[in-house]
Amino acid sequence: MSNRKRRAISCLAKLPSLGMQLLFPTRCPFCDAVLGFSGPCTACEEKLRTVRRAPGKPVPAQGHETQFIDMVYAPYFYESVVQSAILRMKFHGRPDLARPLAGRMAGALRAAVLAVQAEWIVPVPSDRGELCRRGYDVPLDLARLLGAELCVPVVQALCKTRTTTPQATLSGEERRRNLHGAFAVRAGISVAGRHILLADDVYTTGATLDACAGALKAAGAASCTGICIAAVR
Repeated sequence: MSNRKRRAISCLAKLPSLGMQLLFPTRCPFCDAVLGFSGPCTACEEKLRTVRRAPGKPVPAQGHETQFIDMVYAPYFYESVVQSAILRMKFHGRPDLARPLAGRMAGALRAAVLAVQAEWIVPVPSDRGELCRRGYDVPLDLARLLGAELCVPVVQALCKTRTTTPQATLSGEERRRNLHGAFAVRAGISVAGRHILLADDVYTTGATLDACAGALKAAGAASCTGICIAAVR
């Protein structure tokens, strides 16, 4: 086959994806600007540099009263365009933003050399009422995308034992009391000896991840490491 024919076939093969790009152009996950074929959003990349956490470094323990979670990683601080993207994903019907954000989470784990150490990725369970209102499960979506990126199985090993007050409305101490005993390992699932990555969107006081890690370790998990998109500075 001649080079001209090969080029022609290659161009024809690209037509469906080009058509989809024209109908549904790529948008910046952080500011929602239409990017089209122009590549990353340069304005947001500049802003991201100001809120990017040190690659491969866990979130400092100071300010987070945790007992059970071993460490937590997050590629960004919960500020600026990162905060905007997370809020749009959670409260404005944009589950599609989970894909690019999960990619950034995977990068943080690779930088920490944790991508090959986790045996399971476990999403933080969402409240049933929250799922009904939103229509999709943010931690589960992030976990599945992260699992596909890192080739690590995703296991919904945890469940909520009761309905809790939304954490965003509570202080640090109230958050811990609110989640005391709120999570349990699902019947029929053994986490004994497992090294687990707990996936959530934002690391604020640490109460949620710590309560989940407590339930997993009480059932015999060897280690529990948290991974989020962003952490409060």
